[in-house]
Amino acid sequence: MKIDELITPAVLVDGAVLKRNVERMQKMCAEKGIHLRPHVKSHNYPEIAKMQMAAGARGITVATLREAELMIQSGESVAKVGQEPTPAFRRRSRSYGGQVGHPSAGGELMRLEKKCLCSPPWRGTRPVPPKRLREGGSGGWVRNDIFIAREIVDFAGLRRLAELTNSAQMSVAIDSAEGLRRLSQIMTEVQTRVGVLIEIDTGGRRCGLASETEVCALAQLAKRSPGIDWRGIFTHEGHVYSASSREEMIKISAEVVERMSELYDILTKKQLAPDVVSIGSSPSLKLLADRRKITEARPGNYVFNDAMQLANGSAGLEDCALKVMATVISKPASDRVILNVGSKLLGSDRGCKISDSGGYGLVHDPLLGGVRDLSLRSDCAKGEAGGGSAADVSRITRIYEEHAVIEEGSNSLVVGQNVIFIPSHACMAANLAREIYVVDAGGKVIEEWRNTKMQDAEFRW
Repeated sequence: MKIDELITPAVLVDGAVLKRNVERMQKMCAEKGIHLRPHVKSHNYPEIAKMQMAAGARGITVATLREAELMIQSGESVAKVGQEPTPAFRRRSRSYGGQVGHPSAGGELMRLEKKCLCSPPWRGTRPVPPKRLREGGSGGWVRNDIFIAREIVDFAGLRRLAELTNSAQMSVAIDSAEGLRRLSQIMTEVQTRVGVLIEIDTGGRRCGLASETEVCALAQLAKRSPGIDWRGIFTHEGHVYSASSREEMIKISAEVVERMSELYDILTKKQLAPDVVSIGSSPSLKLLADRRKITEARPGNYVFNDAMQLANGSAGLEDCALKVMATVISKPASDRVILNVGSKLLGSDRGCKISDSGGYGLVHDPLLGGVRDLSLRSDCAKGEAGGGSAADVSRITRIYEEHAVIEEGSNSLVVGQNVIFIPSHACMAANLAREIYVVDAGGKVIEEWRNTKMQDAEFRW
């Protein structure tokens, strides 16, 4: 199938670029001497998580319980090349044509025979004992280690977290004594254990503690709380995206490493040495010069890259794996065209300051007369230090729920024409899409991956 046969809008992923991005980040972390625990919220596709684990990642990061459930459930699939799936699996599977791609095995289409925990919606299949999951048996790609990088304080959520400890080694964020008390209470009631990492505010002013006194007090409390394993500290330096210049990005990244290393030393002197000192941001990791006491990184966007990464200089055109194809549905005036895509697929995040690409998407191939080479034109955007987009690139300048407006460079576009663009924020498109299409450089669809998080209304165990 060629991409011009797809119903639009459609999310396309260049399989070769995706694989290269995954391998490059793993190599970068290895060279810096830190473990890579990728944040899968950027994609939410088990196929990509398996690529990351196969490349050498140590566990995964998620943002929500549901993402953890999805990864655990998907990790229980055993790939068998060339084997026909059973009729029962065909009925249960939501994958394209009864097939699921397994990128960690060279991008071949693989037939999967499902092995899941013993409850609906996979009733009747052979269960995988939790011990085997933790020890790297069936589903061992999860590497027994999932970190939920967001605080959970509601009792229903904490009970669900306790259940997940039967299937994988779980860790979760904390930043308050009350949150820790609730967590300890539920883990003790259920007679299980969970790891905790204290979130540090290094300038983002979101969750997290900034005071070293408060950090030490919470670490001491965690160390003596029943049902709790004290593991370390982490931060998300997302404010690097809001820097005004490349120089400021470098400064923020260095300050974050400095602060986290200082906290490591302070905690160590109080006999509270953290095993994990974790940072998390694709741009700042690429800018990391001296890791000091950093042991782990949790980047996410690097698998795709997008217009924001192009703008701030963290990626080049050749690094953009994810694109969106839409169709011109209206040209009501000579100075604008309308596409059949909007915020319900793209989100509304366009970045700010150095990360602002000037719109919600950068158009690079209008597909005049049909499918053309998916490689990016060199005049679309700049990936050099300093960021920014070329002045002559067509951009999506306005966005509505189901409409997108191109005003710059719209003269040559006509109704019925397909347009491919790099979205401002690739993570939004990957998460909001019902499926993504893995393509090659010639516009051929190699695989279709279904977004299980979007497709399944609930997970049962």
